[in-house]
Amino acid sequence: MRLEKDFESIFERFETPSIEEWKALAEKTLKGLSVEKLASKTSEGITIKPLYVKSDAENLNLGYPGFYPFARGTKASGIAFNPPYISQYIPARTPKIFNEKLRKALAKGQN
Repeated sequence: MRLEKDFESIFERFETPSIEEWKALAEKTLKGLSVEKLASKTSEGITIKPLYVKSDAENLNLGYPGFYPFARGTKASGIAFNPPYISQYIPARTPKIFNEKLRKALAKGQN
């Protein structure tokens, strides 16, 4: 496919920066604030880092869908038979406006 070849040639033109280079540039943009200070914790106590790299995923044990540690879901079929639903509140003053907004939302993938 021509598009894939175009992307390959584009990426070959640029050097991949090291993590240290990325941090230095980020900290310069942050005016000296440490990148590590951008990390945050969820209410469950999970740390969310400002940047994830390939080595972060090397030792993950995601297992298989339906099996321990259930990181890929509790059903072996995954989402094949029970796909996720996308829903969003649609405020409208009249039924006509609601209908218009709903049709647009459905056309964009909401179900």
